[in-house]
Amino acid sequence: MITKASLILALGSLLLATLPASAEEASGSEYDALAIALDDIQWGAPGGGNGFPVGVQSARQGTDSVTGGITYYAKFPAGSHFDMHWHTHDEFVVVVQGSVTIVLGNQSHSV
Repeated sequence: MITKASLILALGSLLLATLPASAEEASGSEYDALAIALDDIQWGAPGGGNGFPVGVQSARQGTDSVTGGITYYAKFPAGSHFDMHWHTHDEFVVVVQGSVTIVLGNQSHSV
């Protein structure tokens, strides 16, 4: 459960899943480096429902052509909650501001 001020989550596979597994792959990578200032993100209108907390804002950055996993930034209102769920693709979470508790299986991780 998210318990503090609004937090921004950067979700997706852009940063980690697109990194090459070895130095040999680095030279032949099809991905370009990407750096985005948080102030430059074009946030969508607050939405929610259909599994997302009410009031969440997001900004899609791309889709992994192999897994179909999307890369997006999301800004969640304080106190937001997701029900237990799963993904068919890898998901990476970066907490930029605030705090979050992520439950994976029987383990709870607070950051």
